[in-house]
Amino acid sequence: MKFASTRLISADIKALVNLYEVWASVGATLHLWRQRYRDRRELARWTEHDLHDIGVSRSDIAHELEKPFWRA
Repeated sequence: MKFASTRLISADIKALVNLYEVWASVGATLHLWRQRYRDRRELARWTEHDLHDIGVSRSDIAHELEKPFWRA
């Protein structure tokens, strides 16, 4: 009987590890989405001179701002 309870504990641990991995993935995705949103809003505030320095036009920024936060 001890063997059966060990398998149950092992299954419980595996389930918890899987659950942790799912939540870690969700957290990483949410962090990425928030960073994209912030980066795009920051680019919108740059001056023409700043954009010229990095070789990006205002229309490039407008195109980037039209994207939803979940799209790269």
